[in-house]
Amino acid sequence: MKKTFFWFLTIFWIWLIWYLTQYPNLVLTPSSFWDTIIADSSHFGFFGTLAILFYFALPAKIYHVKSVFIAVILTSIYGVVTEVHQAIVPGRMMDPLDWTFDTVGAILFVSIAAKCMKWGKRKHL
Repeated sequence: MKKTFFWFLTIFWIWLIWYLTQYPNLVLTPSSFWDTIIADSSHFGFFGTLAILFYFALPAKIYHVKSVFIAVILTSIYGVVTEVHQAIVPGRMMDPLDWTFDTVGAILFVSIAAKCMKWGKRKHL
């Protein structure tokens, strides 16, 4: 039941990212400096969250590969897909730096989540 819930959240989050990438000429603040900071941070945060959702939705191992690695790979692939999608949205562009923020966010967020899960399972002496 837990896995079904996390898959539901994961699919919703994928849809949300896709929905947000369809806005042409998206400007978050009037300042180009702050707009860049917020946009890059949002890539980091949105895709980091997606990686955590994949991590919790997937089984612990798939064919002897840890779910941490698979979550990062799936998130990174989706980052590429959204960047390619943005190339056809008027006023948006495909940016490899955005994909880098997506992937780094995924690595950092899912690594922290995996560490927290490991610490939570430790027995206190």
